[in-house]
Amino acid sequence: MPLAEGDAGRKPSEKASRENLLFLAEKAAAAILSKHSGIIAVYLTGSVARGEATESSDVDVDAVLGSGFQENSRQPPLTIGGRTVFYRLHEKQVFEDVEGLLAQSLVLSAQLVEAVVLYDPTGFLSKVKGKVSRLYHEPRFVKQRIRLSLRFAEDYVGMGWVEFRSGNLDMVPPSICAAVLYGFGPALFFIADVAPTDRRCLSRLRQVCERLDQPGLYQVITELVNVDGASRSWALKALESAEALHRLTQTLLEHDAVAYEENRDWLSDAMRQYMVSGAMELLGEGDIEASLFCSMELGTRCLNLLNGMRLRMSGSQRLVVKKLEKQLFNPKAFDRDKIHESLTRARELTAQVWRLSRRLSR
Repeated sequence: MPLAEGDAGRKPSEKASRENLLFLAEKAAAAILSKHSGIIAVYLTGSVARGEATESSDVDVDAVLGSGFQENSRQPPLTIGGRTVFYRLHEKQVFEDVEGLLAQSLVLSAQLVEAVVLYDPTGFLSKVKGKVSRLYHEPRFVKQRIRLSLRFAEDYVGMGWVEFRSGNLDMVPPSICAAVLYGFGPALFFIADVAPTDRRCLSRLRQVCERLDQPGLYQVITELVNVDGASRSWALKALESAEALHRLTQTLLEHDAVAYEENRDWLSDAMRQYMVSGAMELLGEGDIEASLFCSMELGTRCLNLLNGMRLRMSGSQRLVVKKLEKQLFNPKAFDRDKIHESLTRARELTAQVWRLSRRLSR
């Protein structure tokens, strides 16, 4: 059984009403259908679809565009009934190669398994969902998803090494954080057959490592991102820094139409509030490490975007970014020897996770 997103320390009464959220999702589907032409299917994913939503959860709705229609996948979020709705548009051809989808998509295939179909007059999506659900747990596809996840981890660790050798030590902690978020985390989720998550990534990883009887692995991950022994005051300061980084990124990218368009859901006020409320929710549950890592996720995404604009930023803007980054991450994360140690351990972690997946699949 998949682990519930809020299993750790949450009472059932604290979960949001799934019936109310499903009603909001249906209203969101209607709004999306009225806003875009050519949509052939709409479906609900995420914590609401899984029945794990909390009071701060968003509603995730995706739509499929028919042949001949093209729009940016990322769309500005909607507000329905006071709840934020994030949605994306996908071209129909993405779903026509089911085996390719299962092997090459870390998120979309998992979302289809848990999806609640909201609109599907032709039955196209229901057929795709049925086939994906039947094949999703086949060992060959699970191994391919794990391998792809670890390839992402290797890529981010490799970027960290490049920055390290170039003397850009400030850019290494975000690379290591991204390696956990988009590489090691998903790989372990797939090994344990647990739905991927974003805001609660570290909290979920603790549960996964316990399930896999690998508590030492969780310790390695927390040390890798330098959140072990985190204090509440640091978590609150990091959250303030992540918010400030997001606002600065919004301001600077407004002048880059292409970059802004590609990241407009992440750059929205709604996304910032979503991540902030998640970090505060975790802090309220006493999970300081997971709260801190949630703030790091928001900050890391912003820092990666800002890194691409480094040459266009003024000296004062670069100083502000550096100050906020130092408040977001543990000061020891910028020590040259510590960085070398972390990058070496991250490289070793790739092999360790792969060995674990092979051992458990026998």
